[in-house]
Amino acid sequence: MCNGRPWLDYREPPVRRPFSGLSAPILYKSHCRQLGRRMARKFLMGLRVPLRYYHSTCWDATMFDELRAAQMAAYFIGQAGGRLSVLKLMKLMYIADRISLQKHGHPITFDHMVSMEHGPVLSSVYNLAQGTIEGHPKGWEYWINDRAGHDVALRRSVDVEFLDDLSDADVDVLAETWRLVGHLNKWEIRDWTHKNLKEWKDPHGSSIPIEYESVFAALGHSREHAEKMAERLHQQASIHRNLRDR
Repeated sequence: MCNGRPWLDYREPPVRRPFSGLSAPILYKSHCRQLGRRMARKFLMGLRVPLRYYHSTCWDATMFDELRAAQMAAYFIGQAGGRLSVLKLMKLMYIADRISLQKHGHPITFDHMVSMEHGPVLSSVYNLAQGTIEGHPKGWEYWINDRAGHDVALRRSVDVEFLDDLSDADVDVLAETWRLVGHLNKWEIRDWTHKNLKEWKDPHGSSIPIEYESVFAALGHSREHAEKMAERLHQQASIHRNLRDR
């Protein structure tokens, strides 16, 4: 990983504090009523609540969190020395979300999972890497340079202490992902996903959505348990969407 210190207004490394993904929107709604929107945002920033709960980065009805996704990408590119092929990065990001589902019952990014020709990808992350959608100023564009050929590079140096939209548990998942497949080149990691990730289906030149139920089933859960775990995630997304749209 790069050893340099990123520029972040010369502030000290933030302290990660535990928070509940479901209680954060409720906190925001409550404090909006008591303090006003601007002060409520400052309050949640002080708690290190991810930005998605008070400034939505979504362009659809999901809970996709671009800021966390961007910091995930920065972590992996940093581990690779500052530059990484897009193909390998897409696989690392997907595998990390999958490991998070396995260990914690929820992904890190909440992005759409999709089967594509070269293996599974996270849909919005893929579009950000391709430059086909505009990112948040403190998200993808803050950490990652525009794609150059088949690679992406860091825009600034990375220190894990400054990846403050990620929890310690998230960082542990990223480290586990890198230990598992970080040594593989882009073609080896593609083949690894084809062989080991049973939820991936060959789309024959197109793309096929990967449902959470399929991932949980591939991880060894019974069909009934996989459906219940997936339903819990859908309910969480619905609560987030309803609170966001009020």
